Amino acid sequence: MRQIDRITIIETLDDIRAGYIGMALVQRGVRPEIINLEHGDALPPVEEVSKMGALAVMGSPYGVHEDLRHIHHINALAREAYHTDTTFFGGCFGLQTGVLGAGGDVVTSVPTEYGLSDENGRFIVTLTPEAYNDPFTKNLPPSFGVLQAHGKMVVPTGRMTTMGMSNGIHQMVRFGRRGFGVQFHNEVMHDEEGEKNVWPNWLKNADGLKQQDPVRLTTEFETAHPEHRVIALQLGYNLHDFIQTTY
Repeated sequence: MRQIDRITIIETLDDIRAGYIGMALVQRGVRPEIINLEHGDALPPVEEVSKMGALAVMGSPYGVHEDLRHIHHINALAREAYHTDTTFFGGCFGLQTGVLGAGGDVVTSVPTEYGLSDENGRFIVTLTPEAYNDPFTKNLPPSFGVLQAHGKMVVPTGRMTTMGMSNGIHQMVRFGRRGFGVQFHNEVMHDEEGEKNVWPNWLKNADGLKQQDPVRLTTEFETAHPEHRVIALQLGYNLHDFIQTTY
């Protein structure tokens, strides 16, 4: 039997957490089950997915096509969520495994995107017309800035709906009746809100960021953070409301 308030969030690393998505769920009165692979937590069996109210998968330094046991397992969980009509939320790698599980593909990103801007300015996601009437994207502004860290991008199929675009990349995608994901990382929290040293560790460890000027990146992060927080919390609220009103 499905447990509506059982929301399982998979974090592959300590520095890639649920962040503001998890905070939004807690603010709505739901304490998600956090599975952190870096802490040694075990991934749930595939057959458990149909009992969940929702499965969420956050980012990963690995790609969905890499031949690693935990990647195969997460891909199987995402595929099971699609086939059992279980609500699914994905962030970056999570979007990619969700789209893959629903029959889409993941390829090398053109362009790759790391940080908050490139030579053309801030990374800005613009909603598509389909997003304006979708419960996963309600109350989002028509466009907003994002934090990026990805070298891969999704290739949706005709059964999927793109909800946000930037630089020709599908940044927000709906797949199936209950699947949704984002390519960006606005969930990254500010240190003062409980996740110490996450941003400094991103600067040191994230491919594509560690080659950039850390002072410039931190200044951009501090400036953009209030907007990022609002967007990520709203996505978390929307996830909660979708679960509570659609089963």
